Amino acid sequence: MIDFALTPDQRAFAAAAAELMRRRAEGGAPDASPGTWQALAEIGALGLLNKDGGGDARDLVALMGALGSALCPGPVVATVAAASLLTDEEARSLAGGRLRVTVAVGGHVPWPDAADLVLQIDGDSVWRVERDPGGPRAATLSGEPWAKGPVRRTERMQDGAGFIVAAELGLAAALLGMARGLLDRGAAHARTRVQFGRPIGTFQGVAHPLAASWAELTAADDLVRMVAAEAASGRQQAGRSRLARGQAAGAALRTAYTVHQVMGGMSFATESGISAVSTRIRQWSLLLPDAPPGRWP
Repeated sequence: MIDFALTPDQRAFAAAAAELMRRRAEGGAPDASPGTWQALAEIGALGLLNKDGGGDARDLVALMGALGSALCPGPVVATVAAASLLTDEEARSLAGGRLRVTVAVGGHVPWPDAADLVLQIDGDSVWRVERDPGGPRAATLSGEPWAKGPVRRTERMQDGAGFIVAAELGLAAALLGMARGLLDRGAAHARTRVQFGRPIGTFQGVAHPLAASWAELTAADDLVRMVAAEAASGRQQAGRSRLARGQAAGAALRTAYTVHQVMGGMSFATESGISAVSTRIRQWSLLLPDAPPGRWP
């Protein structure tokens, strides 16, 4: 039997990371500046999976869930997950907030100006790649910058499967963190918005979709933490982590749709600011390539 519940230490670390990002946000979302990266480095978040970082996949999931809830920007998932791929010097730079990593998806590179190292996933292999720094930029739903153009492979990295497991689980946890925050706002709106003399949350057509979203997010979160516990015990499988990310992304996207409906559609969602979260969920669900045929467990 695997115990995949978060420990008190993991909860405390995650809460501290989320609070740090919220303080940096100053009422909005924290930016992807070097200052944000340095703040994450100072609490040990970036070097969590380094040899001397003391963390494992369970700690990663706790951290990324919290950073997702705080809308932490930039290529934070790939950066933390990349520890096993790097040289000792690169790992020290990563832990110190001086090396940021992103993953090319198809012909696009997310956060091209913020990343110092670009990787590409091909099946269960990971490659170090180079890109044209002067390539065109692509507009994205969330407003976060992506570059367009081909990349050139330069080196096949060791422990590609380990990176994929960490990246998939970290991204899954971040998506669920965003979605839980969104669901909390939808539930609060349903408790306080009055129509026909009663809170709209007392109507089944509002309450049931919110409850269904809570149940789906909870199930996806359990799956992500279970796979993380398996990975921490040495039974990591890229197929399992991809499955967990797929479940998390689906649950997060459906939750975003539900909350938009509860809060009155796109107009009110834009005014209330929840569209900034829902568009990020949509955008971040594309940060890693889909599993190739035959790779699901």
